[in-house]
Amino acid sequence: MFNANGMQIIPPSNLFNVDESGLSICHKPGKIVALKGKHSVGGLTSSERGKTITIVCCQSASGFFVPPMLIYPRIRVKPEFLDKAPIGSISGGSKNGWITTELFEIWFDHFLQAVQPQSRNQPVLLILDGHSSHKKNLSVIKKARHSNVIILSLPSHCTHKLQPLDVSFFKSLKIFYDQEVSTWLRHHPGRPVTELEVGELFRKAYGKAATVQNCQSGFKKCGIYPFDRNVFTEEDFAAAKATDHSYVVSKISKPNNTSEMHPTLNNGLDSAKELDNIDFVTDCVIDTQKESISPNSSFTLQKSSELATSHDETSQAYGVTFRSLAGLDIKNAKRTGIKRRVNHAEKITGSPYKSQLEESLNLKYKNRQPRKKCIKKKFRNNHRNRRN
Repeated sequence: MFNANGMQIIPPSNLFNVDESGLSICHKPGKIVALKGKHSVGGLTSSERGKTITIVCCQSASGFFVPPMLIYPRIRVKPEFLDKAPIGSISGGSKNGWITTELFEIWFDHFLQAVQPQSRNQPVLLILDGHSSHKKNLSVIKKARHSNVIILSLPSHCTHKLQPLDVSFFKSLKIFYDQEVSTWLRHHPGRPVTELEVGELFRKAYGKAATVQNCQSGFKKCGIYPFDRNVFTEEDFAAAKATDHSYVVSKISKPNNTSEMHPTLNNGLDSAKELDNIDFVTDCVIDTQKESISPNSSFTLQKSSELATSHDETSQAYGVTFRSLAGLDIKNAKRTGIKRRVNHAEKITGSPYKSQLEESLNLKYKNRQPRKKCIKKKFRNNHRNRRN
């Protein structure tokens, strides 16, 4: 996705990352340090179920921040919402407060006005996630191609590692925002935080979080600038291979009868002496021993309501994967619901992706059939009866 040659062509002042996050009117109160045993310690918070306001932030690898955009959960946005917001901010509105294709186009026009990529010698690289309002926005792609802007989308489920805003900015921003809301509630007792106060509280938190150090550390942590292809180790990919590890159980001798399995219940022997006959698991790999399962055994292994295959006790030990022990067939499992396509890293402004998007949108509009006006028979009969 990134290479050293590309980073030499595009300077850090032309590397931008844009992302959205949500701020709630009902903040999360912080932790309070008090003496042990005191139960009368509390904090102030809004009792209502708060609304979520989406903020669109953009930063460059050199430490420059584009003025943010605030999206409110309403159709008509009042101009008073931006009275005490960060300087140069813009606002928008939607039914649920989320970003849409039209709102992202408005933000992109704001981005072109703030960055002025047409007057730069090198192209501007804009990195974003694979949200539908970003990738399936044909008007934004056309504007970017004519404005010397290259748009690159990140692969799915990787933004927490590859997106600088998620790595170093949004967490600190939300912490400062919660602190500002707590301070405002203490100074204004009995009053809840509304949409009119969000702009001022967000401006104070944004001024503390939008620092050059946070911005540059995010790009460095992701390996974008300075470019580092070895920033991720094998430990970062270990979570994706959890079901493929082999676990081996140490060999345990099979008891002859039930009395040997529960000596303390039947014979009243000392449990400490019996623990010497048990081999505990010390390795991270489980080593199982094939043994025959008889009807008189106190336990049986089942897989999908069927008895497991009997094995010879004297045969050699073998390694078993977690998937086989759990009896799961992940590849052939039936999945219900909507199947989402996994997105890969793509150059959205490239000609192949643009032509493919145009074909898919044309096919989508072509398959849409106009709605026919259906008049119910009951309505017709009532109309005839009134005439008669």
